[in-house]
Amino acid sequence: MWRLDFCVTEGVASLNSTAALYRSEYKRVGTRRTRGELRNEILDAVRRALRAGSYETLSMEHVAAHASISRRTLYNLFVDKDDLYRSSCERLLKSVSDIVTEDVPDKMSPLDGMRFFLACCIEVYESDAARDIILSVVRDGAHQQWLVQAYHRDIHDRLVRACENFILKQTRHSPLPPDVPRYISEQLVGSVKSLTIGPHIFGYVRQPLPPTHERLEVLAKAYAAILLPRSNSATG
Repeated sequence: MWRLDFCVTEGVASLNSTAALYRSEYKRVGTRRTRGELRNEILDAVRRALRAGSYETLSMEHVAAHASISRRTLYNLFVDKDDLYRSSCERLLKSVSDIVTEDVPDKMSPLDGMRFFLACCIEVYESDAARDIILSVVRDGAHQQWLVQAYHRDIHDRLVRACENFILKQTRHSPLPPDVPRYISEQLVGSVKSLTIGPHIFGYVRQPLPPTHERLEVLAKAYAAILLPRSNSATG
């Protein structure tokens, strides 16, 4: 009888232990990160690392530690450091590219059109993703030419093209010399980038400056003044 009671007791304990194990495993699996979620968390860790460093200082070990995963898991998702770096930068480029405008309404006056375009530029260049990708371009561009080319293709050139197209539409009845619209557009985009991103990346501001919106309004009026004498619009 004692032996039977002992066996029953042991059997119940074993079943309880097994059930607890399955509950624990179910809970663990239920909270396990999907491959996509894990990949995004890793790329977030890479992004944080690149804010403080560069391609040269990035390491698989560092990223694995900050993403709270093993190196084996990391290597299952990314081939090597190059793959990790490129994937992080491409994700940032996609994020910024999605908010780049490619069209300024041609029915706007020169001044309103410039204001609209500058507002679009601000939305791009004041985004965290733009600051991060440009920081990587500055730090790593000399050795990562693909990144420089991708930045120009996906962001810079598209903004320049939007401004250039607006200028061409505004001046189609009294055209500017062939290279001037492109030159003006390049200068305008470069000025906006310097005003919005420059101080954050290079830290060159040594004295208080007027608010960004005031400086951009000055830019809008200055560039609109170039177009107004040739514009199809009656008002500026």
